[in-house]
Amino acid sequence: MMATYHTNPPRVDKTTPEEVPYALLITDEDEGYRRCLQETFEPKGYNTYLAGSGREAIEIAREVILHALIMDTNLPDISGLDTFCYIKREVRLILPCIFLSGETTKELMLKALSANAYTVISKPVNLEVILFAVERLIKKYYPGKGGPDQGLGVRGQGPAIFFPNP
Repeated sequence: MMATYHTNPPRVDKTTPEEVPYALLITDEDEGYRRCLQETFEPKGYNTYLAGSGREAIEIAREVILHALIMDTNLPDISGLDTFCYIKREVRLILPCIFLSGETTKELMLKALSANAYTVISKPVNLEVILFAVERLIKKYYPGKGGPDQGLGVRGQGPAIFFPNP
């Protein structure tokens, strides 16, 4: 199964690094959930890539430059945590990740934070909360808006913020 679901083409009319849109990889087995997040982020200027499994996410991460991951912890083939760790190890050492989970436990929080995830947000996700989390992530990891390789935090840094389901 081919996994490149790039639905908002790169903007070729942008000429300076400050104007390049940020690219998000949204990984969730629920297509409706992926589309809802896509419809939330694209009007805000983000490019989105969609994957329905860990393997699809890995394939996309190998093919395109990404600025952040939004990933369900429970995927049909490989867990979200294992997928994130693989992408960090094999594709890009520093790539911030927001995990989504229907069952947010203390154990999951510890595993996610020990893997250097940015945060964990409980499902169902409040769209304002995830927008806020992505905006904070971008400001932290890309403060100069100089592109994907500038302004990255040191490995292991990052706020351990947690957004429980209200």
